[in-house]
Amino acid sequence: AFWVEGNTVYSTGLPGVSKSTDGGLNWNTLPAGYLSYEGGLDIWKDGSVILTGSNLGKHRSTDEGAAWGAPMNGLPATGASAFTQIDSTLFIATNSGSYRSVDHGGNWVALGALPFTVGVSSWASIGSDLFAGTNDGVYHSTDHGRTWTAINEGLAPKTLIYKMAYDDQYLY
Repeated sequence: AFWVEGNTVYSTGLPGVSKSTDGGLNWNTLPAGYLSYEGGLDIWKDGSVILTGSNLGKHRSTDEGAAWGAPMNGLPATGASAFTQIDSTLFIATNSGSYRSVDHGGNWVALGALPFTVGVSSWASIGSDLFAGTNDGVYHSTDHGRTWTAINEGLAPKTLIYKMAYDDQYLY
C-alpha cells in the first residue's frame, strides 16, 4: 500500500514501512517495529500521524515515523487491513471488527452491528459516503457507518471485494 504527499511517498509491505522523499527513486526503511514476516496491508497519514495495518497488528506514529508505539485505545490485539477517512473521522477494518476514531487513531469505538457477517477487507470514501468491501460484496453508509445498505447489483453472490478505487463519479 502507498500514501503519497507530493514527492514524499510512504509504502508498507514486507518487512515494514519505507519512505521516499524523491517520488520513489530512493527509499529509507522506517523503524516501525514490524516483525520480519509481518506484511503491511494499508497505510494512512494525516499531518505527523501515520497508521499502518498488517496481517499481525497495527502500528501508530505521531512523529512521521521516527518512533512507533503510540496508543490505539479501544482496538483488539489483531491485524488490520484497511483505513479510510471522512472529514475528521478515521475508519479501520481489523480482523475482529470495524472501528472509528475522531482523534487521529488514539481512541477507537466499534461501528456496531454491521449487516454482513464477515469482516471488512477494504474501505472507500467519496465525500460523506462510506463504502465497505467484504467477501459478501459492497455495503454503503451515508451516516459514518451507523447504518448500511448492500449495493451488489450485478455482482456474483459472495463476491470478495479486496480493494476498491474511485473517481469523481464511479466506485470500482
